[in-house]
Amino acid sequence: MKAKRKRSRQREPVKAQPQPAAQPSTPADDLTPAEKAFVAAYNRHLGNGTRAWMELHPDCTRKSAGEQASALISRNLKVRAAIEAGREERAKRLTISGDGVLALVVQDATVDIADFFDDDGKLLAPHLWPDNARQSVESVDYSLGKIKLVSKAVARRTLLEQTGKLKTIPDAIDSLAEALRQDLETHAGTK
Repeated sequence: MKAKRKRSRQREPVKAQPQPAAQPSTPADDLTPAEKAFVAAYNRHLGNGTRAWMELHPDCTRKSAGEQASALISRNLKVRAAIEAGREERAKRLTISGDGVLALVVQDATVDIADFFDDDGKLLAPHLWPDNARQSVESVDYSLGKIKLVSKAVARRTLLEQTGKLKTIPDAIDSLAEALRQDLETHAGTK
């Protein structure tokens, strides 16, 4: 007797299901939970490793916290990469550029105190102050009619440094050392 063959139904080919796009891996993906917690605390404290460590280890001394944080960051490349990724992400979220910051420094260096007082020498209400000058105010004491602006000297020094017009002490020392070296070479050749 012949065995009856079952007719196999032809199956329709299985359509490939679209795969979700792979999420790019981040440096934090490879960290342990403790390392992730440290990186998050480090970013919350804007790069202060001692504070970050003390947040996670409240019984730790300040000195020990600084040492532990420094050791973790310097020895663990994954932690360092995650910190840098967090720093870059924060920088992208900030909307001010380096030129914008310099514009604020120029404003601080050039603000005129007279803009804050009326013709009789009385302090004006803040809504009467020039828009560009308001950000240069550090504090106001209405009871005494006094206003304190950010330091013009600091703003001016910053501008001089950023435009290359001010030599810092290391630059001056390097220039002096170079001049002395040339002088010694000149006099050594005449002996």
